[in-house]
Amino acid sequence: KENSSWWKHWVWCLRVDEVPEKGENSELVRYWQHAQQDSVWIKTTLIKLSCPPDRMLWNHLNARITAYTEIRQYWSVLPRNDITFHTFTILDIAGSDLHILLERKDNQLEMIIGNGKAALEFMKSFRAIVKPRRVDLCEEQPPVEMSSKLTVGTLLEWLDSLQMRWKPYDILRANCQHFSAELLQFLESPTLPLPFDFIYYSKRVLSAVRNKPRALVEAPMDLQTNRHFVLGVVRKNGKALKYAQNDFRHDFRVVLTAVTENADAFLDVPMILRCDQELVLIAVQANGLVLEHADKAWKHCREIVLAAVRQNGLALQFASPKLRHDREILLAAIWQHPAALRYLTGTTKELEVTRDDAEAGPAWQQYTNLPRSFSVKQSTNVQEMNRWYPAVPRSLSAI
Repeated sequence: KENSSWWKHWVWCLRVDEVPEKGENSELVRYWQHAQQDSVWIKTTLIKLSCPPDRMLWNHLNARITAYTEIRQYWSVLPRNDITFHTFTILDIAGSDLHILLERKDNQLEMIIGNGKAALEFMKSFRAIVKPRRVDLCEEQPPVEMSSKLTVGTLLEWLDSLQMRWKPYDILRANCQHFSAELLQFLESPTLPLPFDFIYYSKRVLSAVRNKPRALVEAPMDLQTNRHFVLGVVRKNGKALKYAQNDFRHDFRVVLTAVTENADAFLDVPMILRCDQELVLIAVQANGLVLEHADKAWKHCREIVLAAVRQNGLALQFASPKLRHDREILLAAIWQHPAALRYLTGTTKELEVTRDDAEAGPAWQQYTNLPRSFSVKQSTNVQEMNRWYPAVPRSLSAI
């Protein structure tokens, strides 16, 4: 609850997207037109957080932070100096045009996440509460290239740890410059500030949880309520999700980390998340066997089933009978794991390669080399299948 409360009351998060045209403004969504380019529209969405924005940044959690730029906004009533200025930092992410802005203003931590040049220009001109900056008083410092292999996921864990030491605003002890200095120190030396007793007890619990997921509830309460520790536990044993605090069982990243390690952990995911199509899709992309425990409706969803068999062809056995006859799904499953052929049910439609398929790419040529016994017609001769794929375990015998 403390984790949820901190992100909810102390953190402002704004998402910035470039869109082709203006939409309808609402309480959380607003549209902005570029002053010099009428065709450029910016959509800003205020995100109500209860945990780190892992869901928004899921595809970038393992991306490396390549550089950071500090920008100083000087006071208008005083000459520019090295003491009286407001500061914020913009991070560049590898492999994309993603930028993350972090700053402290009064008691709040403000965060802006955006893609592209227009979003970067916007965050230099506005705060997360969509209040304009005095751009004429801003001075951009030279960008600093990062030598460490710090990832976005680790940065979010560090931001989550701030709640243990976040202090009310104090112009002498806790202001924007203090936060900026702490952030820059972390960027140069990315280590999470953990107390000694945390490290000592966490090692004991992590070693025990491999074979005993219930070891999580035997840990001190300080560990059970620490998100960094719970993430480490479910990485070791996904079934430990069952014994995590309720807030963490609703945490997007904790849940996906658990089901990636063990598909059976999906049984302990709250129903509200099991009905979330985006989460189910990401879960089967990480571990196709999650489809076994998904809601019946998702086993009839072509997008989800196709993603599952592409990750693990054996997930075909959990798809609806209709989708098990889908030609693209069949080929994807067999290509990923030949033993998936054993989960086909009787049908008269064969896997024939059309001219369009042959021209689609060289991958189709691999399917054309399959023997005729690899049609959708189920072969009753198990030895014939084993002649082509002798490495298939006997436990996967034909239905």
